[in-house]
Amino acid sequence: MDKENLKRQLGYRLKALRMAKGLKQEDLETWGFSYRYYGKMERGLVNPTIETLARLCEIFEIDLVCESACKNDPPIGRIGVQN
Repeated sequence: MDKENLKRQLGYRLKALRMAKGLKQEDLETWGFSYRYYGKMERGLVNPTIETLARLCEIFEIDLVCESACKNDPPIGRIGVQN
């Protein structure tokens, strides 16, 4: 998947999550997001940082790993982790 398509797919998902919460783009300012910047994320015009994505996951109450754009990929598991 090319990067531009990935950003668009992320934007579609962000919009769906926002709408499912009954929020307007302007409402994200409550959590410190400029509605202009958030709108650019929804339109796939910017590349948000992992910190930004993690914050949005907190707002939308979802798990970042579970929302991966590569949903068809097999689970990674706990590579290199020893008990």
